Amino acid sequence: MFIARLVLRETASVVHAAATALGGVVTLPEGCDYVTIHLDYTKGDEASIAVWPTFFDRLGGIESRWMTWTAAAGNKTLTTNALTMNATGTANYRFDVGGYALMRFFELAVGGTPDGILAATLTLKGS
Repeated sequence: MFIARLVLRETASVVHAAATALGGVVTLPEGCDYVTIHLDYTKGDEASIAVWPTFFDRLGGIESRWMTWTAAAGNKTLTTNALTMNATGTANYRFDVGGYALMRFFELAVGGTPDGILAATLTLKGS
């Protein structure tokens, strides 16, 4: 089993009004099963921030956004997901990354003048 820690963004950075990469592309080690993102957010004038991952099966492969299937009345719909924070605080979320080789995170400030502060780190766990 292994555990690795990676800093995506130091505490002093501000959030952005356009979707912006949060750090670079992360290469997932062989055997990596889970990635947990740890967010530390200080709210500014923006209404909220959204953070989401994208996944790649290989370098140069298709980049896929984090999505879920929902079913209603026999119809299935694919919905994009994001972690949303609308108050100062910390949040952690674990992603199952089995089968992926790479991932990348994005962040976006929603509403107001983006001047909040966001720090982000990752914990990679595997067998």
